[in-house]
Amino acid sequence: MYYVNLGLKGQFDPNGDSRTDYGLFGNGTGNGTDENSDGENSVGLVNNLHSLGYWYDRHFEPGFAWGFNMTAGLQDRLGSLNEEYYVWAVRNGDVAAVQQQAVPEPMSLA
Repeated sequence: MYYVNLGLKGQFDPNGDSRTDYGLFGNGTGNGTDENSDGENSVGLVNNLHSLGYWYDRHFEPGFAWGFNMTAGLQDRLGSLNEEYYVWAVRNGDVAAVQQQAVPEPMSLA
């Protein structure tokens, strides 16, 4: 999702070399300006992505779970017991290709 659908770059290129044009803001910062705080940015069709970590898998060792760092564009272990992170519900496949279905209006109580 990060690299393909959103077209974002990670902190390191495929050769392992560091680059400066990475992350949600395209300049290697956590908030678009500097590294003093985290921020949010809308990328493509996704609004308000937070630059910090997102949970994506269960615990892999006591006190930690897998997460994804949106600033650096990398998988990392996140402290699961004492810290709060974000979640992003996704599903397999091209959701845009699925035909939109009408949602029925709620019935009136009157």
